[in-house]
Amino acid sequence: MNTGKGVVYSLLASLAFAAPVPATKALLASIHPVMMAGLCYFSAGVGLLLYRLAVPRSEGEGPIPPSGRKWLFASIAAGGIAAPILLMSGMAMTAKASFASVLFSSEVVFTALIAWLFFKEHLSARFCVSLLLLVGGATALSWNPELSSFHLDKGLLLVLAACSLWGFDNNFTAKLSGADPVTVACCKGLAAGFVNMALALSLGAPVPALPHLLGAAAVGVCAYGLSIVLIIYGMRYVGAARGAAIFGSNPFIGALLCVAFLGEGVTVPFLAGFAACVAAMAVMMMEQHAHSHRHAGLAHEHGHTHGDGHHSHVHAPGDPSGEPHFHRHVHEGLEHSHEHSSDAHHLHSH
Repeated sequence: MNTGKGVVYSLLASLAFAAPVPATKALLASIHPVMMAGLCYFSAGVGLLLYRLAVPRSEGEGPIPPSGRKWLFASIAAGGIAAPILLMSGMAMTAKASFASVLFSSEVVFTALIAWLFFKEHLSARFCVSLLLLVGGATALSWNPELSSFHLDKGLLLVLAACSLWGFDNNFTAKLSGADPVTVACCKGLAAGFVNMALALSLGAPVPALPHLLGAAAVGVCAYGLSIVLIIYGMRYVGAARGAAIFGSNPFIGALLCVAFLGEGVTVPFLAGFAACVAAMAVMMMEQHAHSHRHAGLAHEHGHTHGDGHHSHVHAPGDPSGEPHFHRHVHEGLEHSHEHSSDAHHLHSH
């Protein structure tokens, strides 16, 4: 079982996203937020494109298969086009923009619910407890006195709608996790970057000066390019719900880095939120799931090795011989029992 790999990749993705937070905060003093998002996405896409041109794919990775293109287009449409537009519309309509920050953690909840309702991922009681702790911690972290009068208005409902679309985006991306993550992240970065920059220009955002452009590009390569690649690897092994939940620890890592490098004060809400995040991660790491389950016949393509209990197929002439390798293969029906997570081979009913 590769659950440990999924946890490590997802945590590294969270760290990569949070690491440039101090630099991001400094740059946002000079760059419009939507323009900043567009520059980060686009620079991530360009950086990953250059990397893939310089470093060919390994035999264990493959291109996005024809059957995966619908998921790529759906991911870009939901997370790269529709969600940013809804978010900006909602932020413009709501009277209390600070309220919106409380709702951003709902993306993790939407991801988990969509994974459970539509993609057969299993949500255990332990995982649900960790999810509640994570959302509670995020609420505490973003708490301010104005939140005592919190109420939903039309603008905040649009923010919630944007978060739900990012939830769909995460699940669509998880369906692509068997393909080369660099290629997937590159396509998403270029598309989302173009849309967000166009949206920023339509809102009257100025083009930043060259030093700020270079700073945004550096942040984008790490916080968007590297983090998206890593979270796709994480979802490959633990599924969309758990990958997104572990990645959801990034606000706490970012807040900790701001305390360390920007001298931001340590407050009671910060301590409460950070404690809740640590507890959420601890509860999730203790999750174990094993039972007798049946695999239906399945044909798909992804990187794999033989002898792992799921890949005992016979190779046709022309199939690669080294391991791991990537090719289309058929799984025969199989029933067995072992510890597992909600990866591409374990999306069964319970």
